[in-house]
Amino acid sequence: MRPPNRYLTNASGQRVDGLALPMSLIFGPLFLSFASCAATPAVAHVSDIGALVCVIFAILFFFAILAIGIPLEQRGHRAMDEATLARLQGQHDRAIALAQKMLRIVFRRDIRMRAYHMLGLVAESRADFAEAEELFELAEKPFAAFLQSHPAGRAARALVRAHRTIALVGARRLDEADACLRSAWDDLQATMRPAPALSAGSPAWLAMLDGAPRDPRTLVVVATIVTLAARGRAAEAADCEKRESYYVGMATPPERALLDAARSLASRGAGPHRAPAMAQPADNPWNAWAARVFST
Repeated sequence: MRPPNRYLTNASGQRVDGLALPMSLIFGPLFLSFASCAATPAVAHVSDIGALVCVIFAILFFFAILAIGIPLEQRGHRAMDEATLARLQGQHDRAIALAQKMLRIVFRRDIRMRAYHMLGLVAESRADFAEAEELFELAEKPFAAFLQSHPAGRAARALVRAHRTIALVGARRLDEADACLRSAWDDLQATMRPAPALSAGSPAWLAMLDGAPRDPRTLVVVATIVTLAARGRAAEAADCEKRESYYVGMATPPERALLDAARSLASRGAGPHRAPAMAQPADNPWNAWAARVFST
């Protein structure tokens, strides 16, 4: 049994991602509207005024759904945009607070997916790999049908699974990392174009999960090299890096630090999960974080 995830609990230790409150906000007024409609004929036998009151309440409850649901949708995506900006600016506490708030009150699956992924990115950047892995796994579930059937969804899921693979390596769960990586490659191969090339009708936020449009293949390749290096398969890791040199060249600073750490591990001939000791480029502030991915 997993310990409580700190990124999904509030100061009181309670989970923030329960569905009871979000469902009550959406379906509560809907139920009351139907109940008022159903009561109207019975009340009409007693009082015409009572029947009119039931009709009025049914209309009010129906409009309450619109008054709650539409603003929550607009507010949810706006809040997640703010959370993304806060994370990119290093304001992790604000990003966490915004994402947790959306999980508490929003029922929409796309917003919940963004919130889980956001929390996973923050946990990953803090080297809380076990908690990051759980969050990335949860990010797949709210939008599973779309992620499976839509090319842009498959590309987004490949990105999420690549993050989860790295978190699994950092959590010393290599067998699960292998399985997750295979799933990421399956998603990638099912995608006929890069994630930024979204087809008509697909939500643009799918290409912005990490804060900027990017081809998920870069992170999948980095996750592959990291997994191979953690397994002690240095030759295969080097071959993958050479074969995918175009995508390796587009790696972000954290990903470049992971590649440097993987090369360092391979150059020492180290086995799985031996901390890399070779000096790495000093200009990358992510080097210490990358070393923790491979450390025991």
